[in-house]
Amino acid sequence: TTSTTTTTTTTPFFCSFQRLERYRVIDQLVVQNLSLALMCVLVCLLCFLPIREALAVGLCILFVDLNILALMSFWGIKINIASLVNLVMAVGFAVDYSAHIAVAFAAEDGHDKKRRMHDGMVKVGVSVLNGGFSTLLAVCVLAFAQAAAFKILFRMFLGLVGFGLLHGFVFLPPLLSLLGTPSTDNRIAVLPRARDVSDTVDIINHLSPHDA
Repeated sequence: TTSTTTTTTTTPFFCSFQRLERYRVIDQLVVQNLSLALMCVLVCLLCFLPIREALAVGLCILFVDLNILALMSFWGIKINIASLVNLVMAVGFAVDYSAHIAVAFAAEDGHDKKRRMHDGMVKVGVSVLNGGFSTLLAVCVLAFAQAAAFKILFRMFLGLVGFGLLHGFVFLPPLLSLLGTPSTDNRIAVLPRARDVSDTVDIINHLSPHDA
């Protein structure tokens, strides 16, 4: 009589294993998603800004995200799916606090870069500041939430707005004043503002091709 022994391999499974599996690749996902988001934003900036201004804005966005990562370590916020989503969103939100200032600088005429930076800040500085505070005002109610995800969202947006305004108003202006593109090389063309219907018609006629 011959006996046959069959060996069966079994693998334990539990529903929580699916959630735990993501932490094996979370560090890779952070680097990959932030790199892709920064590259996409930089490509868009290069389409609308001179190279120096686009690189300066991209550098500000990179520094804002690095500062948020440092703030997460200070507050004990761990890297997870929620914080990863907030970090990627921060790349998009941080554009507002630097790109508008860079566009205003590039649109100004003159050879004095410091004067161009001053005039650009006068035109858009208050609007950028209001945009930052309105964003913070929209999420301030989350500070009183009981859910941990909402508290993390509020803290990260607090850091985003604070660091974004800090880089837009403190870091970017001196950088553009020193390394900005000369006004003769700018590619930014600013249309006059229409105050009424007749001004709008004049602008349309100015843009329309004239008959020979």
